[in-house]
Amino acid sequence: MLIRIDGQDIRDATLDSTLRHSIGVVPQDAVLFNETIFHDIHYGRLSATKEELSGGEKQGVALARAFLKPPAMLLCDKATSALDSTTEAEILNALKSLANNRTSIFIAHRLTTAVQ
Repeated sequence: MLIRIDGQDIRDATLDSTLRHSIGVVPQDAVLFNETIFHDIHYGRLSATKEELSGGEKQGVALARAFLKPPAMLLCDKATSALDSTTEAEILNALKSLANNRTSIFIAHRLTTAVQ
């Protein structure tokens, strides 16, 4: 099966490719590196400065990577599933802004997330 995004074969994507820099992913269970929170978030855009970064827990780190990037395409796989309802509402409000004017795919099990 051949998958292309904007005409580019995804098998040709490298760490420095335009395609790789165009996509931000927020998984349900984010992987954290055995490093500092700074390093984990910084991975979203290696040219970012410390002033541009914020801390957080696993999903917060993944969300921070996406916000720091900001990608042309956003994929959120149950990105707020581990958050309390108040924090989830705040994050979803911010995600609306991030998702504006870009291709966005949200996978959600919570009705409140799906409705938004």
